[in-house]
Amino acid sequence: MVSQGQKLWVLKPRYDPRDATADDNGDGTTSVSEHTHPITVGQLYVPMGRNVLPVDSVPAGNLAGIAGLQDFILKSATLSSTLACPAFRPLNLVASPIVHVAVEPLHPSDMPALLSGLKLLNQSDPCVEVVVQETGECVLSTAGEIHLQRCLDDLRKRYSRVELRVSSPIVPFRETIVPPPKVDMVNEAISSENE
Repeated sequence: MVSQGQKLWVLKPRYDPRDATADDNGDGTTSVSEHTHPITVGQLYVPMGRNVLPVDSVPAGNLAGIAGLQDFILKSATLSSTLACPAFRPLNLVASPIVHVAVEPLHPSDMPALLSGLKLLNQSDPCVEVVVQETGECVLSTAGEIHLQRCLDDLRKRYSRVELRVSSPIVPFRETIVPPPKVDMVNEAISSENE
């Protein structure tokens, strides 16, 4: 059961429970590593159709939302009452981002809102990747054109609420050197059909 005010640990995917014994301070407390964060459960919600219902506690086996975790969880994490719990590994998704566009606000003063919106979009969608280049350019990578349109609509209407300027898709240019084939398979297939 999860209740408001309960103390939990956020265990990031790279957390190893064997590290918890090494971090034991000997006084009943455990020091925080880079893969763990202690939290106190704030507001709890239970999804009810299109809406959410605030509740005081949620029994085990039910789906619940916990407010205030956006600073601790990027894509996935494990919530546990003890550090002796192994963390769930992140999901390996079949769809990897293939469409890349640069996004910027129409008005430069809206840049903080855009960055905040991109962070929220990155947290909410497992198929999205957001990269801020060394030049300051924000690149949004999505799983396809339709996914890109949905992400841009969410960014404009829900997450950042600013007007955007979106570039044409960015196509990476890569060169490689391969040895020429020793056998010309096309001509061999044609000559075998003529015989």
